[in-house]
Amino acid sequence: MRRRSAVIGAAVGLLLASLLISCSLFSGSSQAATGETIFGNSSTGINTDPDNSKTGVGTQFKVGVDGSVSALRLYRTSRVTGGLTGKLAQGSTVLATVTFPAAGTGWQEAALSQPVNVTTGKTYTVFYTAPTGRYAVHSQYTWPKVSGDLTAVKGVYTFGSGVPTLVYQNENYFVDVVFNPAAAPTTSASPSPTTSAAPTTTTASPTTTDQTSSDPTTPPVTSDSTTPPTTTTTTTPATCDRNATNASTLNTQVSQATAGQTICLAAGDYGSWAGTNKAVTVKADPGVVANMTVSFDGSDAAFTLDGLSGMGGDVRAGAHDFTIRNSAFTSPLRLQGAPGANILIDSNHFDWDALDDNSANAKLFLWTAQYGQASGVTIQNNSFRNGELDGIHIGNGAGGDILSNHFENLCYEGSNHTDMLQTEGMVGGRIAGNLFKASFDCQAQGLTSYDSGTVGVTIEDNVIDIHRPWGIEWYSDKDSIIRNNTVVYYPDAQCDFNTPCGRISINRKSEDPAGTGTQLTDNLATVEFTNGSTGTSTGNVSAQGAVFVGPLDTWAGYKLAPNSPNQGKGARIP
Repeated sequence: MRRRSAVIGAAVGLLLASLLISCSLFSGSSQAATGETIFGNSSTGINTDPDNSKTGVGTQFKVGVDGSVSALRLYRTSRVTGGLTGKLAQGSTVLATVTFPAAGTGWQEAALSQPVNVTTGKTYTVFYTAPTGRYAVHSQYTWPKVSGDLTAVKGVYTFGSGVPTLVYQNENYFVDVVFNPAAAPTTSASPSPTTSAAPTTTTASPTTTDQTSSDPTTPPVTSDSTTPPTTTTTTTPATCDRNATNASTLNTQVSQATAGQTICLAAGDYGSWAGTNKAVTVKADPGVVANMTVSFDGSDAAFTLDGLSGMGGDVRAGAHDFTIRNSAFTSPLRLQGAPGANILIDSNHFDWDALDDNSANAKLFLWTAQYGQASGVTIQNNSFRNGELDGIHIGNGAGGDILSNHFENLCYEGSNHTDMLQTEGMVGGRIAGNLFKASFDCQAQGLTSYDSGTVGVTIEDNVIDIHRPWGIEWYSDKDSIIRNNTVVYYPDAQCDFNTPCGRISINRKSEDPAGTGTQLTDNLATVEFTNGSTGTSTGNVSAQGAVFVGPLDTWAGYKLAPNSPNQGKGARIP
């Protein structure tokens, strides 16, 4: 969240009433309250806000029928520490409070000691205060969010404590309730056994639509469209030919498996897996968390890993023809490719809130043994969010295909400057269809190559929406093609260094040679050749005045609206 004027903060001095209900914390999923929720257990599009100030965040909601709230819920990021107090309010009156645990991440729920009645026609706020910021956030969320009898109207925040009422960039802070509709009265001539359906939780995915207001008092009805990558696996259930319950049984099942078989993993920790050369699929059972890191070498090939958690590790030279997909990483992946390796990293989530501990400078580090080799690696449809490491760092001039990934809020925090995608030279390869996005408070660099040796890379159809003046910085380049990219414009007051954003820089370091032959065509960006670097610039125009269809949390949302100037420029989004 961009830090707002302190004048706004003065508006949060709201009077709290004395009607407080003491609450108790549930422990373990077996004690979780049953009923309807707004967001379910979804973590789609959740980032860690870089704001580090004390901030109250919450959700305003309404109910479609009278009923009661039996528990409060929130999504806790790894950067929110200590105990948290959740509150339920109507207007400025706090109706209930509850204490959440001092540890853990993800969705947490705390049950009230007694339910609080809520009625139709009123707007309620469920919220908590993050003492040092770093709360969960999803910018440009599509409101309203309807789930069963619950309608979330908007996300709200406040400085310090107090009931949140302010709105910023349609943000969602993922604070929720458990709601139980009141039992409907029934009449009957004679008593007879009846069966009532148990309350169900309905979780609708955020829809995408053009947002015309940041504070929708009566939000428009929206329709389903494209959503960002989710953090859960969405696959058609596959037949499990074999099953494993721990690292030992996994190794046994792999050794006994034949080509084409699927080995399903029960919940648990499978340690560091050394791979195989069999054409098998190793995947988590539906709905379970199976943790695994990897350590592959030249004897490993032909397999697929699917839907795993706790991922990270090393892939050394020689490993080839394997796929990692639909998995969640919580530590860096160091990947050494080679020509013809045919390695696919697809639809994974590198979204942990990474800290720079000097052991790695990127969530995914790709390189080859010989400078300028093709890596044989395709990295596509992944998300790289949160923390202070680079998203993808390409070393030793390796070539590769970086396609349709989502990079967001990889922020410089004082110990490591962050590039969403950086190359140390890059020979050949294609960078296409990616979204690079950062909030104003997130100091991040977009698509960069600061060192000499970059040759013949194709960069096309990317969207760069950051608050650094240059979205693409390509130094000492030779013969790369940079075409149809959108670099979002911001005026100097909203851009680092007090100079406008929305530019592509073809430049060099003083100790490196000038670039030559770089071809820039039909970019929605201002193009700058400096310090002797040369090339061609054809059909490039500033993104100032561009109008996008929205919402601006997916690559698709940056399609030019019909009323936008400069049609045909920038990313070619269907």
